[in-house]
Amino acid sequence: MADYFSPTVFTAAIGLTNVLRHALEIQGASFEEAEEPETILDGLANGRLPVSSYYVSFSEGWNDGQDADELLEYIDDVDVIEKELGPEGFDTLKEILNGDQSDMLYHILEVNPEMEMIDVQCGFSCSKMRLDGYGGYGLIANRKGYLFNCSTGYMVEADGTIKPTGEFIEWVTPLAPVPETPTPA
Repeated sequence: MADYFSPTVFTAAIGLTNVLRHALEIQGASFEEAEEPETILDGLANGRLPVSSYYVSFSEGWNDGQDADELLEYIDDVDVIEKELGPEGFDTLKEILNGDQSDMLYHILEVNPEMEMIDVQCGFSCSKMRLDGYGGYGLIANRKGYLFNCSTGYMVEADGTIKPTGEFIEWVTPLAPVPETPTPA
């Protein structure tokens, strides 16, 4: 039996609330801080929950189809997370875990008003030599509510020819556009 691995990276530093960070962490994410984390006072000053920026990656895959209950079953300190987030935050965490990758991207864009888009890249590999099963995919989501999803399985025909495009999906209600920065006079 072969083992499949799908190393995945978010290609830019993203701001995460505690709920989003826990949701990604429960799914196996690794984090590297991109800057000093915000405090609760920073969040209040900005009129939102505090956001800390991280580079996010997964060594073995991301969002493999398990629901919140299945994912939380493997977490030893669920009660600590629940206490930290409070009842409303914990319900939001479960809602996010029950969603799919595009839902997660939408939540990340919601808390990052300065981000126009977010993209994720994944490569497929296997512990045994094989002729099929290699490739990867890319996901790009933007504030207009569009998700571009393109995988090698979608791009490559059975005869080896390449399709010209991936798949464009309108998947959510658009978010507010990124505010324009005034140009100095």
